Amino acid sequence: MKWIVEKAENWFCIPLLVIILVTMLLQVFSRQVVGRPIRWTAELSNLSLVWLTFIGAAICHKNKEMVKLDVFLLMLPDKWQSFLDIIENIIFIILSIIFSYYGILLAISEAGRSLHTIPISRAIRFISIPAGFILFIFVSINTIRGNKPITK
Repeated sequence: MKWIVEKAENWFCIPLLVIILVTMLLQVFSRQVVGRPIRWTAELSNLSLVWLTFIGAAICHKNKEMVKLDVFLLMLPDKWQSFLDIIENIIFIILSIIFSYYGILLAISEAGRSLHTIPISRAIRFISIPAGFILFIFVSINTIRGNKPITK
């Protein structure tokens, strides 16, 4: 399961960053130099940012870079740190299942509508929610399986 998140990092995040960079540069060039903005560039970069946010959150969770207060946790013995880390990941799994379910429902409800400037379904924007949270589930399961105390 670990390779799934690593593949998502390599095959999705890097191209999404490139798409955001290229479309924003194209938008600035067309607006400032040519004087006519290209409408689809803003929507494509927005769509890429949404996907990058949800996939990137799972990657941050994998790398233990999520924002949290672990000052008191670091004062506890390693056994308690590991126990609380397992509890945290179980909570992440439960919440990820809930968010994935409602994200799928939202994507289904938007499937019949298309984006404003790009002729694809609006579901593509909302399917990023379950995609990111399913990655969260994989990361949390991997963390529980290979649980180690927090080290700073």
